[in-house]
Amino acid sequence: MNADRAAADRTELQAELQEQGGGPLETYRRMAIGRPGWWALIRYELITGLFGSFPGAIGYGLRRLFYPRLFRSCGKSVVFGRHLVLRHPHKIDIGDRVVIDDHCVLDAKREDEARIALGNGVLLSRGTVISTAGVVEIGENGNLGLETVVHCDHEVILGRSVLTAARCYLMGVADYRHDRTDVPVVAQGKGPKRPLRLEDHVWVGAGSYVRAGVTVGHDAIIAVNSVVNRDVAPFAIVAGAPARVVKMRRGQESRDAL
Repeated sequence: MNADRAAADRTELQAELQEQGGGPLETYRRMAIGRPGWWALIRYELITGLFGSFPGAIGYGLRRLFYPRLFRSCGKSVVFGRHLVLRHPHKIDIGDRVVIDDHCVLDAKREDEARIALGNGVLLSRGTVISTAGVVEIGENGNLGLETVVHCDHEVILGRSVLTAARCYLMGVADYRHDRTDVPVVAQGKGPKRPLRLEDHVWVGAGSYVRAGVTVGHDAIIAVNSVVNRDVAPFAIVAGAPARVVKMRRGQESRDAL
C-alpha cells in the first residue's frame, strides 16, 4: 500500500495523532493533556498518578482535594472514583454534588471548542464513557447508568433529571458516507453533523441506542434495547428497532407525579 493510500485510510483522529510529529511523548501530551508546556504534563501526571487509584475514603479525600485543579471549573462536594480516564480536563466543567464512579472516562480531546459540562447533582455510574469533539451537556440531576456511552462530534444535550439504564448508547456523531465501493468507508468522510437532545425527565431503558439528529421530548420513555432514529414526542413510550410509539403517558398528570 503506498503512502498516500495509507494516509487516506485513517480517521481524522488517527491522522491528527500520527502526523503532527514530536515523538511518542508529544503525541501523549496532545492526546491526554491538550496544553503546551512541561508544567501541564507534570501536574497531570502527578495528580492522576499519585491519587487516581488510591483506595478507600482517603483516596476519595485526596482526589477531592487535588483533582479540581485539573478542570476548567469544579463545584462543591464532588466525588471522584478510582481509575478515571481524563482527556483535556481543562475543557470540562463540573457542578456541585456530582458523583463520578470508578473507571469512568471524560474525554474532550481534539477540537479546541470541545467541552463537557456536568450539571449539579449529576451521577455517572461505573464505566460511563463521555467522549466528544463537540459539546456534551448533562443537566441537573442527570443519571447515566452502568457503562453508558455518550459519543459526540457536534452536540449532545441532556435536560434535567434524564435517566439512562445500563449500557445505553447516545451517539451524537455523523455517519460515514458509504456510497462508493472502490474507496474504503473510512476514506469517504462523514455526512452532516446533527445534534442529539434528550429533554427533561426522559428515561432510557437498558441497552438502547439513540442516534444523532434525534430529539426525545420531555417525559418520554425509551424501552429496553430500542434503536431510536427519529424524534420522540413528549410523554411517548417507544420500543423496538427501529423504535415506534407503543403508548402515550397521561400528560400533565404524569409530570405532576414526578
